Amino acid sequence: MKYRLLSFCTAVLLLISMISVPRIEAANSTETFKDSADTKIVKLLEALGLMEIDSETGFFWDEMPVKRSELAKIICKMFNISETKDASPHFTDVSDYDRAAPNGTGHIKAGLNYAMSLHAIVEAHEQGYAENMYLDSATRTKVEETGGANFLFVTKDGKVVTPKSSTILPSITRRSLVYVAKEYLGLEVEERPVYFDEVKDFAECGLCGTAAVISPVGKIVDHGKEICLPSGMDEMGPVTKKLYETLTGIQMGRIEAPKGWIQVIE
Repeated sequence: MKYRLLSFCTAVLLLISMISVPRIEAANSTETFKDSADTKIVKLLEALGLMEIDSETGFFWDEMPVKRSELAKIICKMFNISETKDASPHFTDVSDYDRAAPNGTGHIKAGLNYAMSLHAIVEAHEQGYAENMYLDSATRTKVEETGGANFLFVTKDGKVVTPKSSTILPSITRRSLVYVAKEYLGLEVEERPVYFDEVKDFAECGLCGTAAVISPVGKIVDHGKEICLPSGMDEMGPVTKKLYETLTGIQMGRIEAPKGWIQVIE
């Protein structure tokens, strides 16, 4: 199974969301881009090499209507740069790079915070890894996150542990999984600093984010030194799998959702 990192796609979409206030329409919508804010989007896409604008006539949305939803799909497809034939979803490399600086804006959901990991992830893929594990830049002793996902660990006695730091992006998926673990599965959850020295003692490890919900990690490589976890190479560990099944069950309507989680649009 190939692992698809969507961090760059997310960064581009975040840029578009900051430029264009109108929402992305549903897939069956016929609305096209016509407002002045969308002119900025055209310039952005031209700068990214996604389209060319005629220097004499310019580009007119009326001549080439594009649904907002189609634009989003095009960008996602164009920037699915992380698909590599060698990278495994189970392998993570401890990166020498820092994703965020102390007392900086690493905890803000801004496009640049995703883009900061692009160079590092390309190097990781070239070495056969699916992702990078970033350590805190101040002491390089504590686990932070990857370029596009938060870490979630499970202890040998079934306790769920997630790293806590002022420079980690606040993942909605991670928060949802923490809620599911506590309220649906009755598991004990710790949100605290996680030292890298602890990683070898965990029973399960996963990367949580919007696209995959949870992707299992079975091996973490620290400059040639392998840390092999009891689960994650062939399949998810039992706790990780239960978390995945419960959250996706809520998303798909198979399990009753907490109040306010799902909004039905008529």
